[in-house]
Amino acid sequence: MITQKNESRYELRMGWALHPAGRDLPGGDTLSQPGWRGANWYTSEVPETVLYTLVRHGVYENPYHGMNLQTIPTEPFQIAWWYRTEFTLHEEYTHRTVLLELDGINYSANLWLNGSLLAGREQILGAFRQFQLDITPFLHEGANALAVEVFPPQPGDFTIGFVDWNPPAPDGNMGIFRPVRLHYCDGVSLQHPFVKTDVDLPHLRTAWLTVQAELRNHNGQARQGLLKGRIADRSFEKTIHIGPEERLLVEITPDECPELRIDTPRIWWPHTLGNPELYDLHLEWWQDGALADQTQIAFGIRHVEDRVDAEGHKGFTINGVPLVITGGGWTDDLLLGDTPESIDAQLRYVRHMHLNSIRLEGIWGKDQTLYDLCDRYGILMMVGWSCHWEHEQYVGKVVDERFGGVHEPEEIALVGQSWEDQLLWLRHHPSIYVWAVASDKVPHPALERRYLQTFETYDPSRPYLCSTGGVGSEQKIIGTEVIVSEVSGSSGIKMLG
Repeated sequence: MITQKNESRYELRMGWALHPAGRDLPGGDTLSQPGWRGANWYTSEVPETVLYTLVRHGVYENPYHGMNLQTIPTEPFQIAWWYRTEFTLHEEYTHRTVLLELDGINYSANLWLNGSLLAGREQILGAFRQFQLDITPFLHEGANALAVEVFPPQPGDFTIGFVDWNPPAPDGNMGIFRPVRLHYCDGVSLQHPFVKTDVDLPHLRTAWLTVQAELRNHNGQARQGLLKGRIADRSFEKTIHIGPEERLLVEITPDECPELRIDTPRIWWPHTLGNPELYDLHLEWWQDGALADQTQIAFGIRHVEDRVDAEGHKGFTINGVPLVITGGGWTDDLLLGDTPESIDAQLRYVRHMHLNSIRLEGIWGKDQTLYDLCDRYGILMMVGWSCHWEHEQYVGKVVDERFGGVHEPEEIALVGQSWEDQLLWLRHHPSIYVWAVASDKVPHPALERRYLQTFETYDPSRPYLCSTGGVGSEQKIIGTEVIVSEVSGSSGIKMLG
């Protein structure tokens, strides 16, 4: 695989090979040597689960036809599988900081690069964690090799799950199911851009934008630089000092930069109410008079609020307009094999049915295609965890009657950090109108307090639900116990319709 020149981010998509771990293979220190060649490896792309690759190679017949799914054994997926690729580092990048970014591995992994162990499975753990590793000291000019030993989820792990929305995949959806990329910067990286929007209701004649991003210093030297931004024909900047090894959340407000006040803004609407207008944000980090990193997103100017009626039922307003949510449930392909074309076709059906929203029971998507298209088509999204971790028959462990499977301190730490990673990954999408942190039950109080701190820090712009099983659901879901959080009260959601 040859990297393209003059890019700050490069996705390692093509040129992977896949093989089950076993006695016929050497260890990661050998597999990650440039030029190593082995026999009988399957060609793969990333993101791609193990079973999807095998079906594509004809190892198993089409699992969507007849009863073929039942003929696929689970034994081959109870061991680790190796993903391996090579890439070229051009000379002009040898003086830069190079970061390896992994958006999703199910469920844990050992990472090897050029014969060295970068991180073990105790660190690379959790299907919904995202990781960034400084790999600069391990790289060579020219050929480099990356080998990833992926371990499958085990009973009790907080993994991907379809519950009763889909049959379980025989491989448990193990593999590298979201992108892997190289991120080039000059010591300080720029990431997680976000625009918090406020508008003057009900007139919508003025918008105030607060731009947020994260800077991370990857070395032991303090740096000072300039964060520059551009939205349409408006430019703004702010001088920033970042300490050694610091992770710094930066905000630029309309009070600091009048350019972030927009008169007569183009408003993002759900497609049933208007046009889903989008803007582009481009951010650059400059230090020592040179461009050191950059990133960009599309965002929408819109305002979301929730409200509760006299019976305790929750509703939502978009840009001050009360909205009846008419939607359906969304789940990914059985093998996480959706394509941009298949997602586009399904979302066009949503619009054709005059639905204005979809509910994701799970944080789906092998990349951001689903969310980008919902932004463009004006389809609202309820995004959050499913009930997969709340019931013993799905999560594979004894659960708490009120809080489900996430209740021990180490579990709360893992899932709390997973939520933060997912929120930072997705928060810039205007189509997401509410976060759902639980489904049939409520989070453990310690976990919910962590969620609330994450919202306060990274996204105070939209409501959240402590549960989607609230008013009207009590008798069906957990007997006579009312689904109410001791931290935030009732969610106000009427699951039974």
